[in-house]
Amino acid sequence: MYLDSILRKYDMPPLPDSAQIKEWREELSQKSYDELKSILIAEKKKLHNTSEFGSSERILKAILLNRFRATDECKKIVCEYEKRPVVKPLVLGTTLERSRVREKIKNRLCQRLDAGLIEEVENLHKNGASWERLESLGLEYRFVSQFLKGEIESKEKLTELLGIAIGQFAKRQETWFRGMEKKGVKVHWLPKNESVDERLFAALELCRENVFCD
Repeated sequence: MYLDSILRKYDMPPLPDSAQIKEWREELSQKSYDELKSILIAEKKKLHNTSEFGSSERILKAILLNRFRATDECKKIVCEYEKRPVVKPLVLGTTLERSRVREKIKNRLCQRLDAGLIEEVENLHKNGASWERLESLGLEYRFVSQFLKGEIESKEKLTELLGIAIGQFAKRQETWFRGMEKKGVKVHWLPKNESVDERLFAALELCRENVFCD
């Protein structure tokens, strides 16, 4: 999404500390996680991703930003933005066959767990990081936090559930790139070759053909 925001020139005005924002925040802070999700789904026409909402605070901020963007104050800020430079990007996409991606994800996850991921999260919590804060940091921290709280019954189940979640996330990343193509962004896909060197050489060749062609 960060790449897409540059290529397609998203407007991202900062959220002000206004009386209206404070009023909305106070109202929303009384809502439960599920209530906040329902409000965001109802109020935002297009959600980038409905399967990974994150923490209550993240959803609350998304609601505030969505409401603020509809105000005259926000529209005025956007109109006053400086003219952006012309960007002629060369976008490279890389992936492998789905089964190989899943295998690599599983191997990498096992390496991270063996290297002390569970102990890392446990120590962060002992040193003051709340469970909610840890769960907001990403998939690994979220699932390990749930494991440490006893919500996931075993390390084997943790590995299974987290591996599935990371695989789904990787699939959504590729889908996002495909969506960028449909919206007009040219993506040069590298060959689905297991060799990193061959994909690198393909990328360098695309750079030679495209970057200096103007």
